Amino acid sequence: MGLNREIANALMEKEKYERQFLAFKLYDEVPKDVPFYGDDMSMLCAITAEAWTKEEPFYITKENCVCGGSLYGGIGIRKSPPEEREAGMSILFGEGAPYGSKEVLMKVGQQIKKHLKHHKYLVIGTLDKIEEPDLVQVVGNANQIYKLTKAFTWETGEVVQGLSGTSWCAMALPGPYRTNKPTFTLGDHGGRSLMGIKDYELFFVAPFSLLPMIVRNLDKSL
Repeated sequence: MGLNREIANALMEKEKYERQFLAFKLYDEVPKDVPFYGDDMSMLCAITAEAWTKEEPFYITKENCVCGGSLYGGIGIRKSPPEEREAGMSILFGEGAPYGSKEVLMKVGQQIKKHLKHHKYLVIGTLDKIEEPDLVQVVGNANQIYKLTKAFTWETGEVVQGLSGTSWCAMALPGPYRTNKPTFTLGDHGGRSLMGIKDYELFFVAPFSLLPMIVRNLDKSL
């Protein structure tokens, strides 16, 4: 049994999460023995949620994303025609929209970690099916997510920084890649809706390399 399956089984046995754990892995070459997502296009959060329903992992490119999620996922962003960009931007600002103005969105963007390198392919799937992933996402209730953060701090002495206020992809993915530290987030309205997240659920995302330590400390920390 690979370490990815051992971690997935150990986590599930300890906390009985409602959802499987999702994993992300970046590639510069076409991933071997992993099927392509296809030509369909959607938001990265919606594509990610499909991994909960698919039996095997799949890979995507920036061309699969109609949003900026691919940028935060580490595979850059596709070129879109001006009219498409204008239409997309028009629904982002004002009352009942994610941001009060374009200036607000720009200010938010300045606070988000950025990938230093854009890869070509992103594999998404359940943790038990992806060996040595870059990141792992756990969705759970507040107490379950608290225990994961505390297990990290118990050994390292480092507090876990959470994020809220912008898109799920921006808050969940680039930070752990860049800092090699876990984070937690509430996500955003669009992401939570498209991923079917329940009112009491939160996201925890960590580099896979940290999970053995976190799992080991779950029964030690309070």
